[in-house]
Amino acid sequence: MRRKFLISIPQILLIVITSMLLTAITVLAATGTTDAPAAPESTNSYTLEDIYQRLVNGTAGAQSTFTEPGVAPGTGTMHDINALMAAAPALDDTQGASAADVLSGATFWGLTHGEWGLQTGSMTQGSDVTGADGERTFNIPDGCYSGNTATAQDSDLSPLNIMHGANIFGVEGKAQIGWSVYDQKDSSYLFQVVEMVSATDGWAGTNDNSYGSFLYHFDGSDWSEYAHLEYMGEIVAISMLSAEDGWAATDGGAIYHYNGATDTWEYHSYISGILPTDMEMVSATDGWMATGQGKIYRYISHTDTWVEHTDLGVYLADMEMFIGNGGWTEGWLAGMYSEEMYHYDGVTDTWGFYQDVHITAQALTMVGANDGWMVGLNGVIFRYNSGTTTWVEYSLGADTTKLYGVEMVSANDGWIVGDAGKIYHWDGSSWRLYDDLPTAGLLSLSVVNASDIWAVGDEGYFVHYMK
Repeated sequence: MRRKFLISIPQILLIVITSMLLTAITVLAATGTTDAPAAPESTNSYTLEDIYQRLVNGTAGAQSTFTEPGVAPGTGTMHDINALMAAAPALDDTQGASAADVLSGATFWGLTHGEWGLQTGSMTQGSDVTGADGERTFNIPDGCYSGNTATAQDSDLSPLNIMHGANIFGVEGKAQIGWSVYDQKDSSYLFQVVEMVSATDGWAGTNDNSYGSFLYHFDGSDWSEYAHLEYMGEIVAISMLSAEDGWAATDGGAIYHYNGATDTWEYHSYISGILPTDMEMVSATDGWMATGQGKIYRYISHTDTWVEHTDLGVYLADMEMFIGNGGWTEGWLAGMYSEEMYHYDGVTDTWGFYQDVHITAQALTMVGANDGWMVGLNGVIFRYNSGTTTWVEYSLGADTTKLYGVEMVSANDGWIVGDAGKIYHWDGSSWRLYDDLPTAGLLSLSVVNASDIWAVGDEGYFVHYMK
């Protein structure tokens, strides 16, 4: 038989209150006191307004102590949590930037999945780009470009490939068929020598109106001042072995060497009491120099010095060194006022008198070992013929122009320059006046090829031939 227990309502309330008290005691035992650690006004923290301004304007904000609101809820100006949420960034996988879209090293706030929050860009910083020679269009590498340039280039875009009077992409054309004035420097300059290495590399020497010289260089476009040799006279001779190696001499006895490795003309040596008139380098280890005192100097490579070789005792003008029929070095020298020719025999290593010539010689050139020409004052020309082994006078008729320079392209193609801009051409059978340029006297010639020839002279003139 079961017994029944009857509990009254007051008993039930007592049990509930007792259970609650026991629960509260258990919680207090586990967590400690429920009192605030300090009064609200004693804490420092950012406000909702600080957070809003940081999101909207980037304002740094500053922590402050708590103060009771001065106005009733809903009447103040502070932004609430809804305003903060509206100002906070949201995911944007369509327009949001990625690290690849931002310059390397720059920071940004990512809005996309996988790159949310503070990120660092990885895009390459671009630099100036130049296409390959002759390419009209070319690819530009990926990257960020600001203030950079992309340049299409073509080495054929030069003044000599553009007709005179035309301008292509800022390059003024200077090409003219035949002989024409290419440039004129200071009218007080006297260019006595020009030496071309190639169509885009050449040298010329002039006075500086003081005690030194200027060396001018041609880069395929312009003749410009390259070096100022301030002492010991004017450049009167240049002999280039290559684009990397050359020599020059002044009429004061100074000798300079061009070092292509450093791209400089370096002072080499000085020979007192001489007036160099011409210089001919046979190789990097062998060279010759003639002087107005009649002395001939030779370059000795193992001592790197120029030493006196022979004293002919007469004023020497131009010289020409070449490889003779026997395979050894030969040479010719003209005595300007003595009107004599001298020959170098490489077998015996001697210079000697060869023959009398009635010419005040200024220049000579050889076409191989068997054919040569020499020019001088009063329109006089001499030719060397291996058949007769003599120098024979060639007449220009009544023309008595002073002739200063001669260069041969081949046995049937040659040029002479002279006083008052006169230019003569040899066609294989006769010399004839080819052009009469409006310049002062032309003193020196240099041939690149049959279609590319340069001449220089008094009053700063550079003239050029094209065909």
